[in-house]
Amino acid sequence: MSDLSFHSFIIILWALFAEELGWRGYLQDYLLKKTTEQLVPLITGTVWALWHVNFYMLGTMEIPFLIFFIGCIVDSHIYFSLTKKSKGNVLPASFLHFSYNLSITLFLINPSKNNGSLTPYILTIMLFLFIALFLKYSDKQTQTT
Repeated sequence: MSDLSFHSFIIILWALFAEELGWRGYLQDYLLKKTTEQLVPLITGTVWALWHVNFYMLGTMEIPFLIFFIGCIVDSHIYFSLTKKSKGNVLPASFLHFSYNLSITLFLINPSKNNGSLTPYILTIMLFLFIALFLKYSDKQTQTT
């Protein structure tokens, strides 16, 4: 496990409030009025990934952009499902996003903590992909019953 600095914790806490209020609280609701439900997580995830480009330009992101981009799309499907199941409440997605970011720090998932290996990060994305597929499948099962 990692030592978590106060500065790192504040940055991680930021996602709990700012990012999810923006992505799920505003953008997602706006997109639901303008496009299909299937495209909303894809568009939101794309905008969310592009939001982080400035960190790449500053050299503070360790994950290759394509892998990060895919992770944002996968995560957006999960966060979309959570806000949909909670009838628009962004708190479940916010707490999951916070927990995810905290876990990446605490459990040393970033490549810099693994001698440059992307494996832990990619495995985390794969886990979230299975969760996203499960949520999507369970949504379809609920709709058909």
